[in-house]
Parts: sequence; structure tokens; C-alpha cells
Amino acid sequence: MLTLVGAIGDINPDEFYQLDEENIYVVDSYNQQVRLITFNAEKQTIYVTEPVGNSVLCMHFDLTLPWSEEQVKAYESEINYAIIKQHEFFYEFLIRLLGGRT
Repeated sequence: MLTLVGAIGDINPDEFYQLDEENIYVVDSYNQQVRLITFNAEKQTIYVTEPVGNSVLCMHFDLTLPWSEEQVKAYESEINYAIIKQHEFFYEFLIRLLGGRT
């Protein structure tokens, strides 16, 4: 089971996630031990989930203009670059601060 440690911003995450739940971004990222970039079309939000040790860091990015699932998939590498690579030192520091690897 994953337990919510904290949340910042205007979000309302669940307190707990069972590791056998399907189609849950943080669970998928934890179980696969990979960074995932996912999209919720209804909320127009991009999620970046990163496994960090026994935790998962989940970042939410609300879009100002409407996008489709196809657009997000087409620009996944650019999204990754814009979010992670442009702020690589901060991102690595955050991962290490949480006890993970870089």
C-alpha cells in the first residue's frame, strides 16, 4: 500500500493506494519503477510520476489550452525535457532529498 505523505497546491489526492489497483498513475509508476508521463483529458492535467525509493513523487501540471491524448503522446519527449531536463539540478536535488537515486 502507498500512503500519501503530503500534497501541495489545489489538489485532492487519495490518502491510500493499494498496489494492485489498476490505472492509478502513482501505483503504475511504483510497480513498474519508471517515470511515467500521463494525461487526464477531463481535468486537462499532465501527471509526472517518479518512483523514489519506497515512495512516488507525483507532480500535476494543469494545461491552459485544451489538449488531446494524442497531443500529449506526440509531445511526451518535449514535455519530459521541459519539466525535467530544464530543471535537472533542482529535480535531482529533490529526488536525493526524498532518499532516491538519480
